[in-house]
Amino acid sequence: MFQSVSKCVSFSTPQLIQSFPGKLSTQLMHYSQSNLAQSINESSVSYAGIISQLN
Repeated sequence: MFQSVSKCVSFSTPQLIQSFPGKLSTQLMHYSQSNLAQSINESSVSYAGIISQLN
């Protein structure tokens, strides 16, 4: 699931940079990167929780 999300992000990012002014696009980049990192952190926490329950 996260591989497809990161593919979408990497495909749409160059288009965003081309279509938006530089400052706005960099803010957008930081926002999307932090969002992706946060969702990955949340999923890894829940994944660890599932593993610990299995053990």
